[in-house]
Amino acid sequence: MSEQLDKLKQHLLPFCREGIVLGFSGGVDSSLLLEVLVQLHTQDPFPFAAIMMRSPFQTKKECEEAEAFAKQKNAPFHFIDYDPFAIPEIRTNQKERCYFCKKKFFSIIREFAEENQIKHVIDGTNADDLKVFRPGQRALKELHISSPLADVGFDKQTVRTLSRELGLNTAGKYASPCLATRFDYGMTLTEDGIKSAEAGEAVIRKYIPETSEVRLRIRKGSVRIEVSKEQIPNLQHRGKEVLYELEQKGFRNISIDPEGYRSGAFDSAFLKKNNRRIRI
Repeated sequence: MSEQLDKLKQHLLPFCREGIVLGFSGGVDSSLLLEVLVQLHTQDPFPFAAIMMRSPFQTKKECEEAEAFAKQKNAPFHFIDYDPFAIPEIRTNQKERCYFCKKKFFSIIREFAEENQIKHVIDGTNADDLKVFRPGQRALKELHISSPLADVGFDKQTVRTLSRELGLNTAGKYASPCLATRFDYGMTLTEDGIKSAEAGEAVIRKYIPETSEVRLRIRKGSVRIEVSKEQIPNLQHRGKEVLYELEQKGFRNISIDPEGYRSGAFDSAFLKKNNRRIRI
């Protein structure tokens, strides 16, 4: 795997000479990039910063963990706050929501880079992300944002393996896309709704392993729980407790998706066509 590390470093070196701003989320992909950039910066300093956009779409825990990771690495780190609800296409949760969101916050990051005379802006897109519906990729192309992991062909498994070999505590971290992804397209997004989704997933996490994936898929009048198929029996066993706690959070018509967790469920027609569900 040292060959993979060398491959990524060699790819990044030309960017380093003119400076790099990393759009940082604290997830496994951008954390690997931050680690490698810190290593390169230690060997030969260059203009460098990691920027995390902070909005209601990120949990408090995500922001705290991202900041802690950057500080642990002695990386130059900044939060920039932004209000996604001010953008109509985001607030009304259009299918191209991710495009408008990434266009806005990477424009802000690009402005930061220009103000600090840094030429390159990069993000943590990996090769697997290019194979699925990702409207935000169009925004990255329009703004000339580079995606080094995807460019060198690193898929998620490669990123995790290399992160593990480098001793990063993010290697096994579960995916954590923005909280807006919990809502069906066309549902108006509000700060209260986003907070409810976060609180609902926190309830589920009490009953499954910490590293397991969890999604609440919220539609008008109903909510489905997605966990791995292996964890479904655990939730069924604690069904009364789970149901009570979620109802206390305001959720109704709650069920477990028998297909288990899968990324981007609202980006397919699956939920709209499949009525199978496990009652709890």
